[in-house]
Amino acid sequence: MTTRSALRWPRPVAVLAGLLLIVVGCDYDPNAPGRLGGGRGGGGGGTVDMSGEWAYKSELFLTGGGRSCRIEGATLALEQSDSTFSGSYSSATLICVATGLPPDTLLRAGFGAVVDGRVRGDSVFFNIDDSRFRHSGRRSGTTVSGTAVMFLDDRTLTGTFTVAKP
Repeated sequence: MTTRSALRWPRPVAVLAGLLLIVVGCDYDPNAPGRLGGGRGGGGGGTVDMSGEWAYKSELFLTGGGRSCRIEGATLALEQSDSTFSGSYSSATLICVATGLPPDTLLRAGFGAVVDGRVRGDSVFFNIDDSRFRHSGRRSGTTVSGTAVMFLDDRTLTGTFTVAKP
C-alpha cells in the first residue's frame, strides 16, 4: 500500500503543475494593447479614444540644473487605430528659463509629430517628435494628465503634462 500511495502522488502533482503552467503562460494582462477594459479599476470601460484635437501644455524642471521649461499654445491632432495612435502638433512654443540666460528664452516654436502613441485601458503613452520627449499618463473624462520626460542637450527634464479636449 505504501508503494501504491507513492505512485498516486506524482499524477496529481503533474496535473497541478500543468494547470499552473497554462495559467502562467496565458496573456492575462487586462491592459495589454488592444484588449478592452483594464486600466485603473479593471475591466468594463474599453480602450480610451484619443482621436481628435487636444490642447496640450507641460511644465518641466531640471533637478539641480537651474533650468525649467514650459510648452504653451500647442494643439495635438490625433488619429487612433485599435490601441495605437499618432498625429501632429502645431503652434507649440517651448520656453525655457535657465541660469545665465535672459528670462523666458524661446528655444523652439513650431510643429511636428506625435509618435509611438498607445493606450492600455485608461493609461496613455506617447512621444513628441521622437523618444527624447516621452509622456505617460491616465485619461479621466476629457483630460489626460501625467509625467513628461524630456532629454534636452545633455540634460534630463522631468515634469507634468496635460492634454484636454477643447
